[in-house]
Amino acid sequence: MKHDAFNRELRRTIPDLIRFARAISRDTETTEELVGETLVKALQLKERFEPGSNMRAWLYKIASGLYRNMNRKRRLRSLFESDGNATVVSIPPSQDGTIDLEDAARIIASLPEEQRLALQLVTYHGHSYGSAAAILGCEIGTLKSRVSRARAEIAKALGESKNPGPSPVIR
Repeated sequence: MKHDAFNRELRRTIPDLIRFARAISRDTETTEELVGETLVKALQLKERFEPGSNMRAWLYKIASGLYRNMNRKRRLRSLFESDGNATVVSIPPSQDGTIDLEDAARIIASLPEEQRLALQLVTYHGHSYGSAAAILGCEIGTLKSRVSRARAEIAKALGESKNPGPSPVIR
């Protein structure tokens, strides 16, 4: 019975969720993806929903988090996507240098595994420090340290291998 009430309330709130997703994404394809992902996540988390609380606010919170993660992943992927002819990774405009994809892959591959995994989870896969720490089974401080050391090693390697002037900022 409890699940039936949850499902009814969820169905009733879908039009509001669609309007919210459309307002934050401003793109039909992204809106559809966001609504779908939000509903899947809500169904996965329905045991955590407190009956009597605001379903709409709960769904908006889920959708907002998913939307931020989607954008973060898209931004990070765009830095590493290739059209087949590209030989360099684009660097955000505030940076002066570019690096060869082969150099970037070599530098990242040379990192110790714990640093490489931490860096990939946080930067490429878009996990929060807390989430990445849980995945790797370590404390948040340890994870932050690993990411920091990985970034420092990359900056050092870029500075030594290309010496384009100031070292690019690795975010």
